[in-house]
Amino acid sequence: MQGILYILPILLLSSVASAATPHIDPQIELLMRNILRDTERDTIWSGYNPLAKPILIHVNEKGSYIINPPKLPKGYTWLAGFSKPVCFGRDKGADRVISQYVTNYSAACGDVFFYNFSQGPVLQEAEETIIHEIFHLFQNAAFHGGTFSPKIQQQGKPGFFYAYKKNFNLVWNWSVDWIKSKRNPDSRSSSLKEFLAAGVEDKLLAMALLDKENYKGWLAKFIRMRDYRRDLLSQEQLANELSAERTEGTAYYAGLKTIADKSQSLAENYLAGQLLSPNILENNSNRAYAPPAAIGFLLDRAGIDWKKRVQNGEDVYAIAKEYFAPGADTPQVKALLRGMNAAGLEKILALKLELEQNEKKSALSALKNYDAWMLVINDRIDCESTFSYSGENIQTEQGNYIPGLISYQMLGKGFSLEVNHTGMIIRGSTRMVLLGKNSWTRLELDNKSAVVKSQTTRFESLNLETEHLLVTAQRAGQLKISGRTIMLDIFPEKSQE
Repeated sequence: MQGILYILPILLLSSVASAATPHIDPQIELLMRNILRDTERDTIWSGYNPLAKPILIHVNEKGSYIINPPKLPKGYTWLAGFSKPVCFGRDKGADRVISQYVTNYSAACGDVFFYNFSQGPVLQEAEETIIHEIFHLFQNAAFHGGTFSPKIQQQGKPGFFYAYKKNFNLVWNWSVDWIKSKRNPDSRSSSLKEFLAAGVEDKLLAMALLDKENYKGWLAKFIRMRDYRRDLLSQEQLANELSAERTEGTAYYAGLKTIADKSQSLAENYLAGQLLSPNILENNSNRAYAPPAAIGFLLDRAGIDWKKRVQNGEDVYAIAKEYFAPGADTPQVKALLRGMNAAGLEKILALKLELEQNEKKSALSALKNYDAWMLVINDRIDCESTFSYSGENIQTEQGNYIPGLISYQMLGKGFSLEVNHTGMIIRGSTRMVLLGKNSWTRLELDNKSAVVKSQTTRFESLNLETEHLLVTAQRAGQLKISGRTIMLDIFPEKSQE
């Protein structure tokens, strides 16, 4: 989900009920009180309890705060002055979690939702993210058909982004197909038409949020444009859009309700800004968030009871269409495209594609001249992996090159790997991670410090850490260092060969 930078000192400080104790970071205290308030007001979604499981908020090198633990964990201390039990303690293993959050984390008190405040230290962003992501757990339990099946993150292991499973894959595949189809657009291509219609849709929906007197008319225009755009989609694309909007749109709505409970206008204006930003068109999966959330806010404004229907499997857009269907006075699609400057969006697309091509040339040139450290690992063990990146993937002779890798993570029994902010090449099951000139931090083989030099070594345990890489293995494998290439082979558990 997208981060939010807010300055809400007056609104947020009003929720502080007492002075901070010496043990509590003031921002963390305010965050915890806001979450407790969100829970007690019960205004986000009927039946949704953000504290259905304990929430752990961690600050690297300082400690962890747990809201509503079932018992006091060993080494923790109760903190007074909160409406629910809150404790504080030191979990050194949590310092190694680099993800912003972990849906299910095994802490000293049991299964918790883990939020890494060191990775997302903006107060409003933290509150919104926590409410949004825990809402996915509520969806899984209370929505018709559920959403995803999260897994457990073991205590003290590096972070791993567990979520979305089937629905994430649907959104991802749809986004990739959509982007590929726009590589060489022309005025007759349905992908370009869909792109332009989506941009106009967003503008119309933003106007409905901002123009409170005439929002019903803007909604009718939006519905006319969306019906036109959805007619351009295949059945599979439409099914993916409906699934993604139901999963992410309602969770995004829930997160933004934390702002609306402080200021409805502020939440709606922020959402309108999201819809008017070109960022929402840069990655098509982003459109699963803001548009359906905006429809939800507008249905709230109209006093329409829609949440239970969506929870039971209906589409929020179909509900809006029941009440705000276009009439004879609603402009036709051509007039809406012309009036909302679709031609300007087409120019933006052309510039964006030109920029992407220049970035691709630059990335390929840098790869061709790369002469620094590289990690090569074969993903042949039983493990889960996930990654996030910015920019475009590039097909090369070496494999699929990802120059803008943000995070890549592998997690299996007795093994974890995390890569951050570098480039990576994927060829089949082989991963080639570009480590740069590198500042080596640590290499341990069988719990003993080792020198980074050309060698081939079998090991029973390994710890390898650099500026961009963290590998931990408590199982047998082989490490081969040749020149500036590190080849890591983790043996399958059964054969150990």
